[in-house]
Amino acid sequence: MRFIILMTSLVIVSLLVLKGYPGGGDKNLLDPVSKEQNSPVRKAHDVNQLIEDTANTQSQALEKQLQ
Repeated sequence: MRFIILMTSLVIVSLLVLKGYPGGGDKNLLDPVSKEQNSPVRKAHDVNQLIEDTANTQSQALEKQLQ
């Protein structure tokens, strides 16, 4: 079961990364030098947040199944 959840998460995250996940995220990461330079930083931050949220959700689901 863990394997299925892990693989599903990896597929979802991969698809979001490949499609250029446009999430909101923290707009104050760096003083903007140019929009093009900060865009990859924002995207990486957004993907990282998405991964953390997915991991927390999976952990909670696993805890429910174990009870």
